[in-house]
Amino acid sequence: MTNSPTASDRIDRPQAFLPLEEPVSVRKGEAIHATIMARPGDHVLAWTIELPAQNKQYALSTFNGLLLDDEALNRHLTRIGMLFQGGALIQSMTILENAMLPLREHTKLDWDDADDSGVFKYVRIEFPGYRFQLNNEINGLTMGGVGRGTELHHIQVSYSFDDGYEWFGGTVNASHLVAFGTTDDHFDSDFGFRGRIQYGFGLNDPAVWDPTGETRGFESDNDGSSSSTGEPFTHPLFVNFTVVGPQRTDATIVPPATSADYCAVVRRSSQMSLYNSVIMGWPWGLSLRDAITIQWATDDTLQWRNVSLQGSVEKVAGSGSIMGEDRWSEVTTWFDTPGYNNLGSAPRLPSAIGLSDMSDLNDPNPVPAPGSELIGSADFTNPNLAGFEVVTYRGAFDPAWDMDQQWTAGWTNFDPQNFVYPTPVRDDIGGEIPSQEILVEIYPNPFNPSAIIKFSVPKSGHVTLKVYNVRGHEVAALVDEHMEVGTFEQTFAGAELPSGTYFYSLKGDGFGKTGKMQLVK
Repeated sequence: MTNSPTASDRIDRPQAFLPLEEPVSVRKGEAIHATIMARPGDHVLAWTIELPAQNKQYALSTFNGLLLDDEALNRHLTRIGMLFQGGALIQSMTILENAMLPLREHTKLDWDDADDSGVFKYVRIEFPGYRFQLNNEINGLTMGGVGRGTELHHIQVSYSFDDGYEWFGGTVNASHLVAFGTTDDHFDSDFGFRGRIQYGFGLNDPAVWDPTGETRGFESDNDGSSSSTGEPFTHPLFVNFTVVGPQRTDATIVPPATSADYCAVVRRSSQMSLYNSVIMGWPWGLSLRDAITIQWATDDTLQWRNVSLQGSVEKVAGSGSIMGEDRWSEVTTWFDTPGYNNLGSAPRLPSAIGLSDMSDLNDPNPVPAPGSELIGSADFTNPNLAGFEVVTYRGAFDPAWDMDQQWTAGWTNFDPQNFVYPTPVRDDIGGEIPSQEILVEIYPNPFNPSAIIKFSVPKSGHVTLKVYNVRGHEVAALVDEHMEVGTFEQTFAGAELPSGTYFYSLKGDGFGKTGKMQLVK
């Protein structure tokens, strides 16, 4: 991994917590140097936020996570209150996800499972999470008590210093979620969360892991008690997920010190259910823990159906199984129940799943390859799946489409360390960074096979003009030299490039501008 912020980098960075005093709309290209805390009634409207991970010019830290508080039913959250993620402000100082945040007291008359917190879509959150002290962190996107009236989809959390996503209670539904390079769990649910989530992709970087806990694909609890009977019980439905751990290929070398252990841990009375999905790349498979959780499984309240697992190591020596038989001796028998159509309780290599090409961490291709067990093996006849989109495949990706046609195309970024972002428009206290007027015109746009980029230089000095593809890879360096004040033109030739969206980035001494152009062949 190149230029990835370390744990100590995040600890040392300055922090700012910004409560929302009025509805906020964050435009594409804006940078936020803060953790946003949204209270009940606040609305976050966001489309394709591009957040700089490392910006040396202004020495900004990263967007450290989003904390949204809502009013959906959050039972037994007397210590947590109603939150969205990480911690929201409500009534009195208490602890949510170990972050000291004041929360508002609710009565049952206040709870509204259909509450609407606005729109949050096509957003990337990069290098979030913050360690206040050992075991006290903020996640990438934490949702506490968020209602199903909220629109939440097409979100990527990259290199979170805790969980990628965590739901504390609530009923919000979501789709098309990406968790990349998470140190803790990709998807964590607890405290009565009952949402319905379809299409998720998780991918671990083997070079990063949780230094104080365990790195997993899924983790789910009811609350902190192994004998919890608090209601409503945690009962999310996750459908069509592809979650890939640190050993994404047979040849991937995983450091011996890694804390990655299970594909998934469900415990403490959770009823988390998973359908038509694949989890792979961890040493062990599923661990179902505690008497009430196990009872939910045997009662068929907690369901795993049409799930493919891949783990490489027996959990109990001589068992022939990757499942957590140390916690429940019958978990393999349960998982392998005829009619559940689950696969992979025995150790096997990642190649057994049959993904197209996972060799490049920064350019993954998790589409099922021809012959993969994921193709044609989904089943949506289960009554619990009424209302979900019906597809024929397990996992998050349609085997009939190439990666540039999948739902991740055009807005995700799997190389955030090296992506060049626009010049930030805000500093760390919310003030505007002075900028100079510059002109950039593209013609024609769309273009084929070339476009003229006309641009102005308002101040003499070193100027760069570069072009990037949607994955953040540089495809052309048109200018990299000292320039005087004036107006100039450069030709961007796209004859050897595929059709798609490209971004120009013009930078100089105290000015900068970024925009997009479309190559159509």
